[in-house]
Amino acid sequence: MYLNKPLKPRVGQLLVLAILARISGCENQKEASLDDQADHGKQEIAHHYSGPVQTIVIKTKAKGERIDRPELSEVRDLIRSGKIDVLFVEDLGRMIRGAAAMEILYLAYDRGVRALSPNDAVDTFEDGWEERALAACVEHLSANAQTSRRIKHKTMNRFKREGKVSRRPIAGYVVPEGVKTYSEWKKTDDLTPVIEDAFKYMLAKKNWTALAEWFNEQGFPVGPYATNEKYTGASARRFMSNPILKGMPYRGFMHTIKIGSSGARKSVKNPEGPTFYEAPHLAHVTPALFDELQAAMHEENKSKGAPPKEHPLKNVSRKRSRFPGRCAKCWYCGHEFVWGGNGISGNLMCNGARQRRCWCSVGFSAAIATAAILRALKEEYFALEGITDQFSALIAKAAGSIQSADDSMATKLDADIKALGKEKQNILAAIREAGPHEMLTNDLERIKKQEAQLARDHQKLEHARATAPKLPSSPGDLKAEFDTAFESLATDSYDFADAVRNLVSEFQVFLVRLCDGGPPVARARVVLALDRIVPDLARMPEMAGLLRRELIVDLFEPPQCVRIREQVVKLRSEGKTEYQIMELLGEKPTKTAVQKAMALHRKMERQQLADPYVLLTEAPEDYSKLRRHKHQLYKFAPVDGYQRPPLL
Repeated sequence: MYLNKPLKPRVGQLLVLAILARISGCENQKEASLDDQADHGKQEIAHHYSGPVQTIVIKTKAKGERIDRPELSEVRDLIRSGKIDVLFVEDLGRMIRGAAAMEILYLAYDRGVRALSPNDAVDTFEDGWEERALAACVEHLSANAQTSRRIKHKTMNRFKREGKVSRRPIAGYVVPEGVKTYSEWKKTDDLTPVIEDAFKYMLAKKNWTALAEWFNEQGFPVGPYATNEKYTGASARRFMSNPILKGMPYRGFMHTIKIGSSGARKSVKNPEGPTFYEAPHLAHVTPALFDELQAAMHEENKSKGAPPKEHPLKNVSRKRSRFPGRCAKCWYCGHEFVWGGNGISGNLMCNGARQRRCWCSVGFSAAIATAAILRALKEEYFALEGITDQFSALIAKAAGSIQSADDSMATKLDADIKALGKEKQNILAAIREAGPHEMLTNDLERIKKQEAQLARDHQKLEHARATAPKLPSSPGDLKAEFDTAFESLATDSYDFADAVRNLVSEFQVFLVRLCDGGPPVARARVVLALDRIVPDLARMPEMAGLLRRELIVDLFEPPQCVRIREQVVKLRSEGKTEYQIMELLGEKPTKTAVQKAMALHRKMERQQLADPYVLLTEAPEDYSKLRRHKHQLYKFAPVDGYQRPPLL
């Protein structure tokens, strides 16, 4: 059923022949194969037609699954133009590997162009060509899929058995010449302490860009195949997330899927997860430390991805943030304060107000807030001198209390691990009895995550118990640690922001207003964890209560009438006139300022207030600049589960 009918041109004696030749371009394929396919076509036509032949050869190197190749468009144009009489392809897989080849065959058939494929016995001028063509398409597609599965299975089996074939090495590893398995790799022992310090640094900073800068300062190598000479946040994340650092090289984290519209393949995350090969001789850090960092960064970034169908940069941290960025939150709705408050680059405002989910749209100056927090920290560390005896007594008991606290924590962890193990066995028994069920599977996955977290906590505790704690002997030592940590840091630097966030455990911003009216201004409820300046103090629970401070901090510069009020009231009680007060005060206020100070004081007395500022719990109706809550799209929506903490 192939070439039973004679070949002849549609017009005249010249037969116009188009030959499509293709190779995939793989490593073992030769360019000569393209010429072989062209010669095959010429010989086949010459054997069946003795007249003159004009040949058009279209050669290409591309994957047969791709249906968007430019040479296929060229073939379609030749068919539509009516300039060719015969289209020759050695087999249909050379044209397109799949049923999409039928589209070109149908186009040729409709335009009277004879399509020939000798290896598949296809001739569009013979009856039954469609069945043979479809069968050939299925055969080519099936052969390709089977070969792919065979190669993948073979390579994965070799990887599981002996760690072959290995990937390109990263920094910290040496691959001897000719080595193809992970079992023969060697690690660079000199870099192990630096990598361990990097993991501890990241657990404290939780910022990949900061780690990249730290790597560059340390002169840490970027690896033999790196394209950049310096680390970036992305490259630091890739390095620290590579399981080979805990002695577990992997394969199959990604796999390819086919795009039906083009035939192209794209790499996506493998839903079944990677396969690991145990190579403990390659471990730079313990598995517990590695897993702890991955879990911590997952928790840190889980809410920062771009939500679907919303702005692609929503909640995505584009860069490191200076203080008080990523620290200050709205007391009313719980949303973070973000930079660029009301169009002022140095101010911050509630992100909920930006989205019309909170009425608190008043911003505050980052410079004023930073100065106020730093001043409060210095004052609180200086005030610790007053509890020297109590502090020293607690430190003296530190060894016993730390040992007792560690023992209690170890007992609790062991009990939790045992309880989880029992719960896991019950779920597995239920699955064996009733079969797989979505709820049981979810519970099992939850238990696995909890077991991994408990294992990390247990490993961390054992490491801490094996290390002698470094504790300050007096509040003076604590203040010295603070001075050392901050003396060389600029207040607008990223390192300063990281250091302050470590000490400021809570920073909630709320609005107040003078009792006689005026614009709302921002105050903050700030909780200072003074013990965090020395990490080992965290192992003493009683120190956390002693060194915790809750303060109310002004994030604004008060007007002159507020600053001089107490002095004016005192001088007026002594019988001084307004003009005399103007001369006695250092600020040299005007007569109007003195009068305003006294008027404010009388207002406070009538309202029985000790502070001229009063808390705003809702937007004041007599202040027209606060009007986001009047927009038709406004809807107050606090962060899920948020509860306002009480103010002092």
